[in-house]
Order: sequence, then C-alpha cells, then structure tokens
Amino acid sequence: MSRLDIMTPSHAQTVIDGLYRDVERRIAASPPGLCPVDLAKSFLDLCHAQTCGKCVPCRIGLGQLSELMEQVLEGEATMETISIIERVARVIVNSADCAIGRDAARLVLDGVQGFRDDYEEHILRHRCLGGMREPVPCVALCPAGVDIPGYLVLIKYGRYADAVRLTFSVRSSVNREKFGLIDQLKALAARFGGSYSESGEYPAWEYQKDSRLREVMVEVFEAQYGRKPVVEAIHAGLECGIFSDRLPGLDAVSFGPQMHDIHTSREKLDIASTARTWEYLVAVLERL
Repeated sequence: MSRLDIMTPSHAQTVIDGLYRDVERRIAASPPGLCPVDLAKSFLDLCHAQTCGKCVPCRIGLGQLSELMEQVLEGEATMETISIIERVARVIVNSADCAIGRDAARLVLDGVQGFRDDYEEHILRHRCLGGMREPVPCVALCPAGVDIPGYLVLIKYGRYADAVRLTFSVRSSVNREKFGLIDQLKALAARFGGSYSESGEYPAWEYQKDSRLREVMVEVFEAQYGRKPVVEAIHAGLECGIFSDRLPGLDAVSFGPQMHDIHTSREKLDIASTARTWEYLVAVLERL
C-alpha cells in the first residue's frame, strides 16, 4: 500500500516567503541605483525582527551583522569589517535553527561576495557605487543606453559630432566576415556624415577541418569516459584566436571545466569538473 504525504510549510518558511515578497516589492518600487549594501541590511533587519529569539545565531548574530553593515554604510568601518561580516554570516548559516536566520545571513554573505566593490567603496571613499553607476532614471532605464540629459545639452550647444557616439566590439570566427562587417560600419558612418576610428582588434579563430590534436582529444575522452564528446565550432575562444594569429599553423582546441553565470558577479566554477578537466588534460598530454 502506498501513502501520500502532503507537506505543509512551517511557520518559519511562511514568514520567510513573505519577507521575500516584501523585498521583491521594494526592489520593483525602488529607483535605479539601489545600493546592494543597504538592500542587504534592510532584508537583514526584516528577518531579525521576525526571529523567535530562541537560538543565539539569530538573536545575537543577526543584530551583530546589522551593526557591522551600518558601520559600512556610515563610513565607520575598515577593510577588516568585511572579513568579520563574512565570518559572522558563515557561522549563522551553519548554526541557525530555522530558515529565517540562515537565509538572512546567506543573503549578506552572497552580497559581500558578489558586490565586494560596493562595500569597499563605502569603506575607502565613503560613497555608494550604485548611485554613481546609474545617476538618473532616464539614463539607467533607457533601452538604448543613451545619456538623454547629456545628449540634449550637446544638441543645444551645437556639438552634434559629440552627441551621438557608437562603440562596437567587432568579432567573428572568420576573418573575412569580420572585415566585411567593419566595412559596413565605415559605410554607415560616411552615409550619415559621421567619422570612424578603430582601436585594437580581436583576431579570428577559424575552424580547421583537419586537426590531429582534436582527434587525439576525442579518442582520449572516449577511452576515459566511455562516450563521445560534443565537438562544436562556436563563437568563442578569444585567447585561441590571439595565439593562432601569433603562431601560424597552430593546432588549437579549447576546453575547460563547468562554469555558471559567466561574466557576472555570480560567476561560479564547478570544483568537481575542474578535477576531471585536469585528469583529462594529463591523459591527453601523455598521448601526444
């Protein structure tokens, strides 16, 4: 006979879900440039007010975290304060009895790791990066990323050449297509009476039909993992393009461990896949 268990959320989980919704509403109603330190402290204070007070990590630890973050916001902290915040938050995450304390401390810990520059800016220069990055809503919310106030001022004073400035990072895995795109940009600039300039270059990494290195790596992968690897020619491998440009005839393959949220403040590296990547690299080198 089978049994169906219907799990209802605990009181603590119900409270924490409500806090999440409160924070989401605050973010939605806040103007651009919200300070991540201030946001984390506000959520922390909400959680601290909802704790039952039975366990020390919540009753004392969350209050200590709030005081430390207040010091950061008021410019009274030192760089050591960041380390203390991280240590206290980890202790609470590992020892709090309920989700309220754990989630509050985890948000603080993730904020320190993801927005460390903001904490350091408050401590070292007594200013908030959030307000500096997005000074006015019409700049931050413009879908085209245009500085509307600055644009209007330049137009007012007849500085039309400075009013519109477009910057492109031109890349391609095929050199002739990259140069073709550059020619199109030059033609567009000329068509609308603009000027054009170039600085720097990303060399293409073109697909090589015959690659002994790739064949060896496929063979080693099959022998090591018992399945065929996925081999793709994609728009990536900037470093391989630079090496190939400097070393004509270079046989190159790009591979690596599993990564998540690349090029963001939440970028993570899978440690287990890093170990597998190292073992695979050693096996390939032994075959070459």
